[in-house]
Amino acid sequence: MMVDFSITAISKEYFGINPYVANLMGILTALVLIFMLHKSWTFADNDKNISKQFQLFLIISLLGCLWNSGFLYLLQQYFALSFYVAKALAIILVGAWNFSANYMITFKANPGFSES
Repeated sequence: MMVDFSITAISKEYFGINPYVANLMGILTALVLIFMLHKSWTFADNDKNISKQFQLFLIISLLGCLWNSGFLYLLQQYFALSFYVAKALAIILVGAWNFSANYMITFKANPGFSES
C-alpha cells in the first residue's frame, strides 16, 4: 500500500500527472513488488513455473486494477470523497480480492503458507 500511495502521490503532486494515470502507475509498481513478496515470503512458494504464476497474478491484478480505478472514480465522483480517502478505500476493497484470488489460484493454497 505504501509503494502504491507513494508512487501515486509523487506522480500526481510533484510531476502533475493525471490522477488516474498516477493511480495506475502506483498500482503497477506495487504489483511487481507484491508478486515477489507473495512468492518468497507470504506463501513461501517453491513452484519453479514463475512465468505461469506471474501471468495468473497479472490477470488477477489487472482485474483488480480495473476495479480499483472504478471504485476510485465512483467514490470520488458520486460520494464526493477526497482522492486519497477514495484511493485508500479502493485499495482495501481490491486488496482483499487480490489476496484471496492469488491464495486460491496463483499459489493454489500452498501448504507452506502459515496462517499464524
